[in-house]
Amino acid sequence: MRTSRRLLSLLLCLLICLAALPAAAAAAESQTIRVRIGSGNYTQSISVRSGSYAIVTQNAPDQTLATAYSGDTVTLSYSGGSYAYSVSNGQSGSGHGILQAQPVADDARFAYGGVSFRGGFRVIAGSSTMYAVNFVDLEYYLYGVVGREIGNSAPQEALRAQAVASRTYALHKIRSGGSFYDVTNTVSSQVYGGYSAETSAVVNAVDATRGMAILYNGAPIEAVFHSNAGGHTEDIEKVWLSDATPLDGVESSYDSYAASAGSYGASTYSWTFRYTPAQMIALANDYGDTDIGSYVGFSLSDTYNGQKSSSGRVMIFTIIGSNGRVSATKDGIRTLLNLKSTLFTVTNSSSSLRYVRGADGKTNSYNDLNSVYAIGKDAAEAEIANAGSGDIYVAGKDGVSVLQKSAPATISSTGSEIIVINGYGYGHGVGMSQWGAMGMAAAGYGWRDIIEHYYCMNGIYVERVY
Repeated sequence: MRTSRRLLSLLLCLLICLAALPAAAAAAESQTIRVRIGSGNYTQSISVRSGSYAIVTQNAPDQTLATAYSGDTVTLSYSGGSYAYSVSNGQSGSGHGILQAQPVADDARFAYGGVSFRGGFRVIAGSSTMYAVNFVDLEYYLYGVVGREIGNSAPQEALRAQAVASRTYALHKIRSGGSFYDVTNTVSSQVYGGYSAETSAVVNAVDATRGMAILYNGAPIEAVFHSNAGGHTEDIEKVWLSDATPLDGVESSYDSYAASAGSYGASTYSWTFRYTPAQMIALANDYGDTDIGSYVGFSLSDTYNGQKSSSGRVMIFTIIGSNGRVSATKDGIRTLLNLKSTLFTVTNSSSSLRYVRGADGKTNSYNDLNSVYAIGKDAAEAEIANAGSGDIYVAGKDGVSVLQKSAPATISSTGSEIIVINGYGYGHGVGMSQWGAMGMAAAGYGWRDIIEHYYCMNGIYVERVY
């Protein structure tokens, strides 16, 4: 009786302990991810590079319809509401549900679009296109992602940090994936090069961090990352609308490592763009699908809806024309101005513009200040500032500043000036800076140090989930 009670007590204790484990940590093995590797017409083909593939329906994967071997071509098509298959060795059939070529053993490889892949191949007919999907073990998927994202030559600890971030991002997408696929193979998700992109350094990095992921409330976060933060990452809500994952901006001093890594690396850390007024108008008209007339100036601010950038990024940018204006906010500014990041300042090469900064952080530019009005504290009257003087005197906390009203006579105010944009960083600026991670690794930090620096805050932590 005592033995039975003791066993019952141990069993209850074990059940309680298991129940206390986070859902993500209770997973026993890796998962399968569905990657859209192509789309197009309703006939898609692959060639078998090694091993063999069983042609099956998605709903009955244990019932083989045909078998394809190394050197065979498999064609899967859709017409009239059903799917058909044909194999170059003579096997064919039609009238089926969703079809897939399923690997018979782990050594199977297939080629699609000139790229070799592990795992299987599935086609799914959408309303206007056929989706080509590679379904593959998540760890094998990472073999084809990590090097494409951070570069095969990155220090090993940076590769491992990228593996953890990419695994976490993928797990998050698996949980919230669509009906056809979880991720794409492009920058809209993560760049994925399949088996063709694998290297021994990347495989080692993935294997060394197998199952490690970044969690918040027990679930994988959307572990976003970018090329270079330019010295400081940004709070997530200052870049996008959602702050479901509470990522705050952090110092990222090792971003400067990029400057010592060749011309491309240097260009991700600091850069300069120059625009004429006509080019600024063209950018505005293209972004706003409008016509704002001739160039007047611009305004910018590091604050939007009461939120101030934690890294000094521009939060609002407006291009002003004679017939209107076009504004972009947060990460949309990169699209408006075709820039690498929103961490930038603007100067003018001809000094033909004058700038006035208000208490709200907005900076407005003018061709001259002859028509700037001064308003008293009761706002009862407005007068032209220093009407009888060629200058405007501004009393600030640091003393009196002088603003020259008119542009120098030798400088045209009709659009000959050049707007110079000096910036830092490359990408949205949220989460891990890849160049920062490489710089940290080169300085001796481990992958966990890197992950914890960029992600582990506000209850976010790293843990093995399988």
